Amino acid sequence: MEKKNCWEATNCGHQPGGHNVAKDGVCSSSIETSADGIHGGKNGGRVCWAIQKTLSCGGIRLQNDYQWDNCKKCSFYWEVLSEEQDNYSSIHQIMQKINNCSSSEVMAKV
Repeated sequence: MEKKNCWEATNCGHQPGGHNVAKDGVCSSSIETSADGIHGGKNGGRVCWAIQKTLSCGGIRLQNDYQWDNCKKCSFYWEVLSEEQDNYSSIHQIMQKINNCSSSEVMAKV
């Protein structure tokens, strides 16, 4: 089974060339190259909950850098968690990789 990126699973249209880019802009998860390959996704496409200033499917960019509380309610997050099981990287592990920071710095952000 091919793993989908968030913009493919939700059809949000916020990836480069997507149908909602002119209206809302490009979502940061679709262009975050430091997250490329995590959970088998393109850029931040399978770790969107750990990327700063992402767009929701409705095009809303929240004021907070991270939207972790909202993301935990998203069906795509739970889909990735289920697909990855033993290979799942926690938000802390992902943020350490993409932000190149320590565990204590990550804890201060989440």
